[in-house]
Amino acid sequence: MFTQCPHCGAVYPIDAKTIAKARGQVRCGHCGGVFSALERLTDQAPINPDSRLPVHIAADLPPVLATNHRARPDRDDDDDDSDSDDDVADPARDEIEFGRIHLSADDQKLLRVASERARFAERERAVVPKAVHSYGGASQKAMAPQGGRFWLWATLLFLTVTLLAELAWVYRKPLLAQPKFSAALSALSARTGITIPPINEPERVVLLSRSVDKHPSETRALLVNLNLNNQADYAVRFPWIELRLSDLNGRPVAMRRFAPSEYLAEPARIAAGMAPGELLAVSLELEDPGQDALAFDFAFR
Repeated sequence: MFTQCPHCGAVYPIDAKTIAKARGQVRCGHCGGVFSALERLTDQAPINPDSRLPVHIAADLPPVLATNHRARPDRDDDDDDSDSDDDVADPARDEIEFGRIHLSADDQKLLRVASERARFAERERAVVPKAVHSYGGASQKAMAPQGGRFWLWATLLFLTVTLLAELAWVYRKPLLAQPKFSAALSALSARTGITIPPINEPERVVLLSRSVDKHPSETRALLVNLNLNNQADYAVRFPWIELRLSDLNGRPVAMRRFAPSEYLAEPARIAAGMAPGELLAVSLELEDPGQDALAFDFAFR
């Protein structure tokens, strides 16, 4: 069986069980309107989807159901005590009077087939089966799970923060070169106590002047004086200083590397890095390798 919404014209398959449970009142799954499924009840769906099903006008008097038994041939008296099934009318041969409408056995069979097909179509969801809902006097609303939304927003927030962190890391050099951003970052670091590591770019540190002389107080020692300058627009890590001594032919005689902790005594300053444009004077003491060490070279690692 099929019924139609009088508000929007949507057609739905429906069975007698649903009509009886809802007392004829159903809700349209398309427009949400409540209507009586009995007013436009039909056995077959309309061929034209835009057409309207006829409205069944309620009769003044309730319909009367009557069963007519056809004449049966007489039986012997010995059969009087037989099963009472003989007195029951055969539906295949009876006609049921429903008001003024007479349904023959063939019509009843077609009605049952149409009802089975409608229920099968509803189970298979050929036409949206959940579009018609029983209406018991209270509105029914589909409640979405709230827990799923929480995890969805949490995931989106995590992905957004991760993306911003990756962009800040990729473009950290031009960002650190901005005075406002650098000042805000320094203020944030002072409040939270989290030190942001400087960028490791030893090539940004330039050697302005250098000198290697005999130590004034030690007989077999050398005193090295260097002046360094950070030419980057952002803080860089204090470099390792590499000193190479060679003879007149360029053959290496000695090599020594000095870590930042060996020429700076402040760990907090080492962690903060060399500020942009900072000038640094470094004094290093090392053992004299001998008379063959006549040339020296410096590099930053």
